[in-house]
Amino acid sequence: MELKSAFYLEGSWEPDADRGEIADSAAAYARFIKEAGGDVLVAAPPMRTTWNAEPPQFNDFDFLKNVADIAHVVGHASLQEGVTTALHTEAHSTFCTARDVDLLMALTDPLFVSLCPDTGHLALAGGEPTQIVSRHRERVVISHWKDATGPAPLRVPIDDSIHDSHREYFRRVGAGSVDWFAWGRLMREIGFTDLALLELDAVADPVTEITAAREFIEQSLSTVFP
Repeated sequence: MELKSAFYLEGSWEPDADRGEIADSAAAYARFIKEAGGDVLVAAPPMRTTWNAEPPQFNDFDFLKNVADIAHVVGHASLQEGVTTALHTEAHSTFCTARDVDLLMALTDPLFVSLCPDTGHLALAGGEPTQIVSRHRERVVISHWKDATGPAPLRVPIDDSIHDSHREYFRRVGAGSVDWFAWGRLMREIGFTDLALLELDAVADPVTEITAAREFIEQSLSTVFP
């Protein structure tokens, strides 16, 4: 058994965050990943604030420029340990809509920051995963495969319970709205066929569900995804 990637939740995305501390924590985590056999550090940019918060937080150029600066710090530190940093497209975060992904990818240096698209979260944010990721195909180093019923409301309270709120919209691969045939073709086109990371979110019978997801890929997607 080997580790491929791990989720990095340390550090701060605030403008006044200590860049040295962020670099040290990212390097330490990257060393753990490398020693365990992995090569990708997955990082999620900060969550949005609730739409009617006061004062409002606008996910504009200036805000995302700071996020990009910190992503560069993490990416540079992880590379020193032989590990690539990839940003995860978390629903209701500052990196979830098609526009968010396009802007933050433009603001980050591809030598230091890569992409970890999550099909389910992109669908929750109202995007079409294949179309979004196709524009940044050269940045993909790992991807999270799960399905969703479709877009979730964006104007909802965003607090510690937001990830619990997501659960009712998530589905196993092949049981939701994601176009898996288009996604499989894209992964094949960019040569990303060595690993499919299947995910589930709080299901009653995870063994049955993940088995069904794997069988869907093996049987239904065999012509487009080896």
